[in-house]
Amino acid sequence: MPLCDLDKRVPHGKKVLGLDIVVWWDKDESAWKVFDDACPHRLAPLSDGRIDKSGRLQCAYHGWCFNGSGDCKLIPQAAPGGSQVHTSKKACARVYPSIVQHDMVWFWPNSDPEYKDIITKKKPPFIPQMDDPSFSKVWINRDIPYGYEVLVENLLDPSHIPYAHYGIMEIDEPPKVKVDREGGKPLDMVVEQLDINGFSGKSCNSAYKSLNALEVILQFISIVSIGIAAATKQSAMSSTARTTMVSMAVICFAASRCIEVSQMEDDIFLCQKKYAGDVLKKFKMEGCKSILTPVEERLKLVKDVSSELVYATIFQRLVGSLRYLTSTRLDIAYGVGLIIRFMDSPRQSHLQVGKRILLYVKSILDDGIFYSSANKIELVGYTDSDWEDDMEERKSTSGYAFHLGFRVFSWSSKKQQVVALLIDYGS
Repeated sequence: MPLCDLDKRVPHGKKVLGLDIVVWWDKDESAWKVFDDACPHRLAPLSDGRIDKSGRLQCAYHGWCFNGSGDCKLIPQAAPGGSQVHTSKKACARVYPSIVQHDMVWFWPNSDPEYKDIITKKKPPFIPQMDDPSFSKVWINRDIPYGYEVLVENLLDPSHIPYAHYGIMEIDEPPKVKVDREGGKPLDMVVEQLDINGFSGKSCNSAYKSLNALEVILQFISIVSIGIAAATKQSAMSSTARTTMVSMAVICFAASRCIEVSQMEDDIFLCQKKYAGDVLKKFKMEGCKSILTPVEERLKLVKDVSSELVYATIFQRLVGSLRYLTSTRLDIAYGVGLIIRFMDSPRQSHLQVGKRILLYVKSILDDGIFYSSANKIELVGYTDSDWEDDMEERKSTSGYAFHLGFRVFSWSSKKQQVVALLIDYGS
């Protein structure tokens, strides 16, 4: 866990490798401590507690207090001069051995007594570049819905870059014989060292010269993969995390299709102008007149069995293309969500709504999402619902958009999946 994300005044709840832990600052030892996030009394989360005036970790349920060694130092309900129940081993919190290195808190994920001094024998692998001021580093926290082994495999595979990130990362030396549009070709790469701590290598091919720049990151990911530390649950976003929002946006969008990235000194602009133009050409609408709204006001779509059926494959391609455009165009998300409900049996009325969205896209070809640096950032969220406007199932469509300052980073427009039934029995 990066130190920049930790506040010494409060305990921090994290989930690491399936373990619920609490990280807190012990002022007596001037060190960060890692405990199991459960009070030994009633298993209440210690991360919901506080640091008391004596610098101890206090449970929010019954006020039990613990020092940095996990010993219970106070049970407020115990009678003064009575049985010293707080000295019992059963009253001790479970402590994970921990250490600070490379401005990060590392811990051994086993609280058994036999591992009490493991940190003195086995320290995290040391990466000199992490402490070298001539190297730049940035902390990024991101939830990913797969295991570390998939992430490591992805980062170790530079051959996917021309395809998965087409149009985002340039290939300086295209192959002499181009086998496809993306320009994939064999890799000229040498692995110089490989062990449990990661690998180092070099690429003789300048088309993949970014591989060397990733060497330190790959070593770091490999260390995480053996289970020393990884953080996936954040209770709050620190100032450092906020300043890296631009970098996170680029990473999150990297997997999207045909995202164009314009990076300036302090700003990043993301758009899909080329892809949007290609979609208009594919459906022969580049010469049509544009409109200013994506969806007709108070539009209600139904199955409309009286309307003419359209070729389902064409309609599905249209919807699929529009879905990709929602990566940078939030304003069409609602309209796309409406027509996607009729993929199995599309009618002419549904196709016309899709074409209207395309006409709107033509009017905003140059638009996108602009991320700029700012010293003062405020988290703002907007939400709305059409309140059971679905004529077929009487379900609501809800939408939201969250911004940090003027920069949107999360948005959705989704039809509810279930309807709550209310039964009222009269007297």
